Amino acid sequence: MPPTKDSLNRLFKALNLAVPTVRVVDCLVFCRGKKMEEAPLDDFDMKKLVAWFELNLRTFHHLDERRVADK
Repeated sequence: MPPTKDSLNRLFKALNLAVPTVRVVDCLVFCRGKKMEEAPLDDFDMKKLVAWFELNLRTFHHLDERRVADK
């Protein structure tokens, strides 16, 4: 279950969060290492993914909030 950009985008959308692509890549690097998808599956750490999410949660907006702000 190592995440990919696509799977993280689907996760954030399911959580109703607007996360820029740069932040998605940052998340991947944080939890999978610099080699990302070329790294062995053992390099992925779910605890690091959760830690990144906890560190960055306050900086995200809900998708619904962005739509209201644009109007």
